[in-house]
Amino acid sequence: MSAPSQKTEAGRPAPVSIRFSESERAALAARAGGQPVSAYIREVLFCDGQGQPRVRQDGPDRQLHGRVLAMLGKSGLATSLQSMALMAATGVLYVDEETEMYLRRACEDVRELRDLLMRSLGKEPPQPTSAEEAFRNAAEPASRVKNGGH
Repeated sequence: MSAPSQKTEAGRPAPVSIRFSESERAALAARAGGQPVSAYIREVLFCDGQGQPRVRQDGPDRQLHGRVLAMLGKSGLATSLQSMALMAATGVLYVDEETEMYLRRACEDVRELRDLLMRSLGKEPPQPTSAEEAFRNAAEPASRVKNGGH
């Protein structure tokens, strides 16, 4: 006969507590590979030989990539490039072929940086858009204004 499961006030099962020596705890943390130790233990105990527990990469590079991605978002670079594309599309900003090429390349570079950083963080970047699409999308609001908002 099994013992009844103990429940906490919130209705969740009560946690199981195990004491480890410092060296045992260090060995567990190393095996967990950045994953929380309790999650690692649960995965090892209940994986039933169906593969290896996943190892989460949460080192300094991951933190740095997150900070770089945040800085890229805060920089306003993408917004500025989009504004320039809108002005070029509406004729407010004169651009020759060479300048347009540089603007397109800059848009592609920012998109590629964002996508690489997101992938390095294990996130899926949004569907890719080309510089051509960015210019076309930037021009759409202007064409709606010219056509009376339709």
